[in-house]
Amino acid sequence: MNCLDTFVQVCLGPNDKSFYERRMAPVRSVMTQLCSKSEFQREFLLHSSCYKELSPDWNSCALPIRDLLKEEEDRVGVSGDKDSNREKILKMCQIKRQFVN
Repeated sequence: MNCLDTFVQVCLGPNDKSFYERRMAPVRSVMTQLCSKSEFQREFLLHSSCYKELSPDWNSCALPIRDLLKEEEDRVGVSGDKDSNREKILKMCQIKRQFVN
């Protein structure tokens, strides 16, 4: 989460930061519950063997998308230019749409 937070602070404007925070709030909640002693964590750990079995299927689907994102990130690079960063984000969103569809 720290890596994403740093990216948001450096690369996004106020409106985009607000959008990001709204979208990430549920993720933060889940991560907080998973990383602290809670009923949610206990339930999650009870089913960890099931999640482990799902992992290869998830990886076979998600890793190609991760690789595409990495290629795009390497191609575009990081700059101080917000327009360039917006183009990068749009391209990553297109890749994400490919993944979801």
